[in-house]
Amino acid sequence: PPAPARPIAPSRILLAEDDALIASIVTHRLGKAGHTVLHVQDGAAAVAAAEAHRPDLLILDIKMPEMDGIEVLRRIRTAPITPRIPIIILTALSNEEDIVRGFSLGADDYLVKPFSPAELAVRVDRLLRDR
Repeated sequence: PPAPARPIAPSRILLAEDDALIASIVTHRLGKAGHTVLHVQDGAAAVAAAEAHRPDLLILDIKMPEMDGIEVLRRIRTAPITPRIPIIILTALSNEEDIVRGFSLGADDYLVKPFSPAELAVRVDRLLRDR
């Protein structure tokens, strides 16, 4: 039988999401798993929070005010202090071109809305375990 997965230590997760309902769902689900979620509502705040707080993982929407998630992804991957933060894109953009662009810019995972909070939690755990 496969070896049991290592337990995940509680982590700091940055959530960049402008939809309050989705942010609430994600925060609740990841909070139940013991994680601390810092929520910001726009891309500029996401870049600032990533640099200031150095989260263990970032969940990133694409369509946000101030700066879209693609630009956030570019900036985080090229900044000297944040290039290794695991990033999950969580977005309604589901066409192949968007998905390929997300991965090519350095996203570690891509999840399309509507989404399963349980599936998101498993993907978060996988990325945190693999760090």
